[in-house]
Amino acid sequence: MDTLGQFRSRYPGGSIQTEILPKVDGLHVVRATVSDGDRPLSTALGTDSHLEAAEDRAVERALRFVGVGSNIEAIGTATLTPSYSRPALPESYTPLPLSELLTPPVEAKPEAKPVKKAPPALPEEPLDLSDIISQTDVEMLRLGWDARQGKAYLKQAFNKESRQHLTVAELQQFLAYLQQQPARPDF
Repeated sequence: MDTLGQFRSRYPGGSIQTEILPKVDGLHVVRATVSDGDRPLSTALGTDSHLEAAEDRAVERALRFVGVGSNIEAIGTATLTPSYSRPALPESYTPLPLSELLTPPVEAKPEAKPVKKAPPALPEEPLDLSDIISQTDVEMLRLGWDARQGKAYLKQAFNKESRQHLTVAELQQFLAYLQQQPARPDF
């Protein structure tokens, strides 16, 4: 079965529409749209120095995208009824070089970058600081410090009243400080 026959059997209400686009670097550009009723199935572009060849390429590619055929010659231009009219171009029209079409436009004013919002904070499980706190208890006992001396150091070093108000980093810093101090002579 030829390509057009495959298309018609698969999509009885299908249609193929082509549109001539402005030339690019002296090449004809044609867009082909394959539809099933009102539902577009695929769109493809074809380019060539000859208009008919550009149209054939566009149609062949559009049909391949929907899984029909690979040989446009089987369709033949006589069986296609393109639904396009050549757009009226102003006399001053000059086609853009392909390189300009493929290069992103340069804007005079840079776009503001969107502000990324932090993801919502997940409820954290409470940290178990009992191990570090018990280690500071052992070190304070080793140094002969009572609760009053420990609180005085916390107030001076961290401006906090108790170990429960320290961050994890501050608690680790407090433990490291205690571990660096020489032991009480009678310990």
